[in-house]
Amino acid sequence: MLGVYLQRSAIVLLVTTIPITIIYVYSKPILISLGQSPPMASAATLYVYGFIPQVFAYSINFPIQKFLQAQSIVAPSAYISAGTLVVHLVLSWIMVYKLGLGLLGASLTLSLS
Repeated sequence: MLGVYLQRSAIVLLVTTIPITIIYVYSKPILISLGQSPPMASAATLYVYGFIPQVFAYSINFPIQKFLQAQSIVAPSAYISAGTLVVHLVLSWIMVYKLGLGLLGASLTLSLS
């Protein structure tokens, strides 16, 4: 049954990411209509665009993590998280400072790592 729950939760989360992605794509007009200043809305939109791939990755990652935790398999997740931390720190430094991507680089780094 755990496998069935894994599949169902992954499908539900993937379907849920579609409206979230639409909200992310139209975040600038949404923020401006909520009273945010246009320069701030532009900066936030640039940052949010980098999160779009991350939403889809998380919709698969979280059910798999819970599937493994339900079977008391936590060591692989801990090792992967530790490795990801190191990769994330290095990628953040490269994307933001060396490549000069700023906010977009910061959010894309989260999606990549």
